[in-house]
Amino acid sequence: MGPSKWSQRLRQRQRDEDGAELVEFAIVVVVLITLLYGVISYALVFLTQTAAAQAANDASRAALATYNYDISIGDTTAAAETAATATAQSTVNNDLGWLRKPSTTCSASAPTSSTPVECATSYPTGSTCGSTACLSITVAYDYAGDPLVPELALGVAMPSTLTSTVEVVLPTG
Repeated sequence: MGPSKWSQRLRQRQRDEDGAELVEFAIVVVVLITLLYGVISYALVFLTQTAAAQAANDASRAALATYNYDISIGDTTAAAETAATATAQSTVNNDLGWLRKPSTTCSASAPTSSTPVECATSYPTGSTCGSTACLSITVAYDYAGDPLVPELALGVAMPSTLTSTVEVVLPTG
């Protein structure tokens, strides 16, 4: 086998593999883009969950400050609770404004999925607060009904609702 035969075989093998790199690249790119999509999707889920938790924390602090002030100036408990609920609603709207969803309404009922962002305030007694009154704020985001990124038909498990609840004990007398 002379040098010319070797060069012919080498050229033949090179022709046989024409386009193989392109096919390999296409397969690898699809896998990498799918992984990147998954990382971004879950990062947005964690970001939204953290934002909901922070909104509930901020709302509870603001509502507690409003409640304390209203009680200190002689308002009734009912008036102080109404003002605290309004403050909580405003704080949740400010904290979750980046979602660009309809304004949140803090109601006395548990969050439902009628709007993407829900807020519920309640003043339970005897539960985790013992015999004293407390303020409970729940912020929920309906992720299944209004996802931040479109879902791919890959059957990836995403949460349906992101919820955060904060309870603070209200001062007595």
